[in-house]
Amino acid sequence: LKVINEQTSLGYYHEFYSPIISVRRDLEGVEVRRIFPNPFTDQINLTLTDVYNAPINYELFNVSGQLVAKGAVTPATSPFVSIPAPSLITGVYMLRVTIGEGEPKVYQLLHKG
Repeated sequence: LKVINEQTSLGYYHEFYSPIISVRRDLEGVEVRRIFPNPFTDQINLTLTDVYNAPINYELFNVSGQLVAKGAVTPATSPFVSIPAPSLITGVYMLRVTIGEGEPKVYQLLHKG
């Protein structure tokens, strides 16, 4: 957003761009908006459609279906959360994310060792 702050009587004018924000319209519940980086190395970052202050459960599986990491993370007053990744070999992994009582969603990721 472009912000213009002007007070002509004082000869003051300041113009700047605000940080990028996301506008949410008529969405029900919180969902994962974006997962990055992909390929990942030591952490997986998630952005959400809204601020969420309860634990988000995750499970990370290799392509053989073996569970390689599991846990819960709680975002701290922002729609962003970071999941620590264990030491893994290079390959394809599936990340299953469950937010609250919602249905689990599965995302395919590549690990770059």
